[in-house]
Amino acid sequence: MSQLKEDWKRQINELTKDEKEKETTHNQVKQTPRKVKAKDCVEHTLSHSFERASVVSERKLLQEAYKHSIGDATITLDEIKSEFYQNKKIVHVKEKYKTLCTTKEVLLEEKQMVELAKSGKGKFTPLYKTLPPINLDGQQKEAIEHVLTTRNQISIIRGAAGTGKTTLMKEAIHHIEKAGRQVITIAPTAQASRGVLREEGFKDAETVAKFINDPLMQERINNQFLWVDEAGLLGTRDMKALLQIAKKKTHD
Repeated sequence: MSQLKEDWKRQINELTKDEKEKETTHNQVKQTPRKVKAKDCVEHTLSHSFERASVVSERKLLQEAYKHSIGDATITLDEIKSEFYQNKKIVHVKEKYKTLCTTKEVLLEEKQMVELAKSGKGKFTPLYKTLPPINLDGQQKEAIEHVLTTRNQISIIRGAAGTGKTTLMKEAIHHIEKAGRQVITIAPTAQASRGVLREEGFKDAETVAKFINDPLMQERINNQFLWVDEAGLLGTRDMKALLQIAKKKTHD
């Protein structure tokens, strides 16, 4: 029992010492000023809010800027608001009862993205002159027929959740590969690419980020097919990067 008591005392002393160290560290952090400026709050929200959106409401941007100032009592909300409205990067557009915002950089990226898409219009040889039998019907069949016979570099397939986009994708890719072309499948998130797509049978599916930053993976689409699942989740910067890579790696 005497040995147990000694061991208990030792453990209590160690725990007390750890708690005191944590408290000291916490107080040091609290006392250290962040020195964040109103301009920093606005720049922070601009760099993060337009990653996957071209247009964001004014209120949401201000909200993000205010949140970034939390922990620094030297900044007032009025200072952030004033800095926000003086920032020349932001474009404000009034729509009915709300104000939407974008930036000059986002507008330029969108313009470049549209020009890249237009440059590949009607310039490619269709994959099939005579369509093969397609094991789907209705709008799914029409979408696949378009992909297999289009002369455009880019095709967009839109559909709500549960409308059979994955089934369509499997059928389309089957015919593309049957025509002798390789299909590289990518998606915006790891969950969508390495999770959902790989579970559906696309074992080599990867993220958009990996594709954009991997020259070896980019080489694989040379005159082949790049299939971007959930492309609507991409921001203009990533979409523009994909189009630039596609333009370099494909030809008639």
